[in-house]
Amino acid sequence: MRKWLMAIAGLIGLAVGIVIWMNQTYFYTPFSYPDGVVAEHTYSFKDFKRPVSIYVEKRDFSSSETPYLYSKRMTDTEVVRELLGHLDRAKEVEDMINPDAVYDESNIHYRIFVLGNLYEGRDRQLFVMRYGEGQDSFHIESNRYFELTPEFKDSLNQFYQMVEWRPWP
Repeated sequence: MRKWLMAIAGLIGLAVGIVIWMNQTYFYTPFSYPDGVVAEHTYSFKDFKRPVSIYVEKRDFSSSETPYLYSKRMTDTEVVRELLGHLDRAKEVEDMINPDAVYDESNIHYRIFVLGNLYEGRDRQLFVMRYGEGQDSFHIESNRYFELTPEFKDSLNQFYQMVEWRPWP
């Protein structure tokens, strides 16, 4: 009887250790991996090896001094989780506006890069999300368009205020 209790305690300890290791190593676990847009464009929770980061390219063609800006990487887990949550819950837009309007050079354009840690500091690009300022939709490189909700826009604007912008080299 005592051997059985020791074996069960050992298995429970092993399971707890594996869960702790997975939470420390990956941004998502098999139990917390989203099932929306994020899951459609990645392979598994293993793609999101920590640290997951986001950076943005901003193209303002109306500014002759600094038409290209880019942000420092944001690795704050809560901010990244909030933005990925909005991205994951986005609804696909069936009847898209004119795609050329998204790239109208009189607007400001954003490209948001979501990067996962491939190994030893080498990044893997997980997503590139593109949209123009004033647009109500965005697209991911698969050319599928999704709704850019007011809540998502607010989160992105808060993100833009938190990051440090630099001119393109």
